[in-house]
This record gives sequence, structure tokens and C-alpha cells, in this order.
Amino acid sequence: MKKEKISKGDFREEFYPGVGRLMKLLGKKQKIKKRGNYIDGKKDGTHENFFENGQLERKEDYKNGTLILSQTFNQGGIPLNNLTYSKGKKTGMEVVEFHSNGKAKEARNYKDGKELSFKTSFTYPESPGFTLIERVERGAYKDGKKEGLWEIFDEAWDSEITYDVENYKAGFLHGVQKSYWHWGDDKLYLKYNYKYGEMQSYEEYNESGQLIEKREYDRGIQRLAVIEYFDGEGNMIKTEKIDLDEDGNLTAQPEHPFKAS
Repeated sequence: MKKEKISKGDFREEFYPGVGRLMKLLGKKQKIKKRGNYIDGKKDGTHENFFENGQLERKEDYKNGTLILSQTFNQGGIPLNNLTYSKGKKTGMEVVEFHSNGKAKEARNYKDGKELSFKTSFTYPESPGFTLIERVERGAYKDGKKEGLWEIFDEAWDSEITYDVENYKAGFLHGVQKSYWHWGDDKLYLKYNYKYGEMQSYEEYNESGQLIEKREYDRGIQRLAVIEYFDGEGNMIKTEKIDLDEDGNLTAQPEHPFKAS
């Protein structure tokens, strides 16, 4: 089948009678930056974008103007995103943002357009003698709201070092939440218990694992918090009660006598 070539500046169109039009966008060095096929003015078939080095950056497949597959790659040719579409709804993993080292900074997992899980991270500045560390938040969604277990941890030396463990129900903190002291030692620092976003109890521990403060919240008629303080050996040394305001917050700032000294 004979084709006609039409050049317009940095654009080049190749028209195939009876089939459609392949459009190419050329860079300064006449390398292809974009190319794709159109039928009756609508994208159809494969459309591709390229880096300056010629590597494929993005590949999308269309049918009669509707996107059905989207893939992205880094400059080394490694796949980053792989999303399929059904009636415009995403399914698969989408990396939204990247670190300078090419690792995913923010990634979301979809099924039928609904977000199932989320992972985000930030990178600590590199220092001499230290490994690049990423702080990561990871968890799942249900009907667009956080659901079940969510974790906050550091990725370093091919390990996951947990800092916080959270539990959600219908988007609210619900159940036991935990925070830890130092890298990888599993020493509990804080322990909370929530019921649909409202804190029910709170415990704080020192680095030796001893309980030093405990709070119980009464959000019913009395609307107060009962706070117990402990010394470094686990002995209770003081108890106080603090009223809660309309939003359920403490109306006065508690001060642990042992920590204050």
C-alpha cells in the first residue's frame, strides 16, 4: 500500500489511504519523540513517547479513542507503571512520583477504578558512610477509605524497620495503634486504642520497656480522662483526672512528675 508523506516543521505525518494517519513529533536531532495512529481523528492502536536517548518512555494502547492500556518506563527501559483500563477505570499499579534515584516515591494500586493500596516514601539526605533510607507509608483502601493495617517503616539495607502500626475501619483509626522506639529493636514507645477515630486509651513506655503513663478516656456522661503515672520501675506514683472539651480533647496539659524531674 502506497503512503503519502507530509512534513510540517517538526511534525511529520504519514498517511495510509483507507487505514489512518500516523503522526510523529520529531526532536531537534530528528529523533522521534512521539508517534501514534489516528482513525477519523481519534487515537487508535499504539501511541508511544520517547526519551532524548531514544528509549521508550510511555506506551499507550487505544481503541476508537478510548485508552485501554498504559505503560511507562525509565530511561533504562525498566517498566514503572502497568495500568489497564475498562470503561475508563484503572486496574493495576500506578507510580505517581519518583525519587532522583529512580525508586518509586508514591505508588497506588487500583482495581476497577478503586484504589486498593497506597505506598509513599521520602528519602533521607545521603550522608558519608550512611545508606540511602526511605521512610515508607503502606496500606490498603476500601471504597476510597483507609481500611485495615497500615504501616510506617524505613527501608534500608534491604530491610523494613517498623516505626508505626495503625489500624483503620471505614477511614477511621480503629483498634490498637503502636509506635516503636528505635530501629529494629521492637521496643514499644506508644500504644493507643481507638474506636472509630476517638481515642479510648493511651500508654507510654520508656526505652527500657516500662510503662510510665496510662490514660483511659470516658467520652460518655462524665467526659474525662483518668491518667496514671508510673516511675521507671513500673510503680504507680500519681493519678489525676482531666475533663474533656466538646471535641474530646484534654482541657489541661498533663505533666508526668517523673519525666518532669
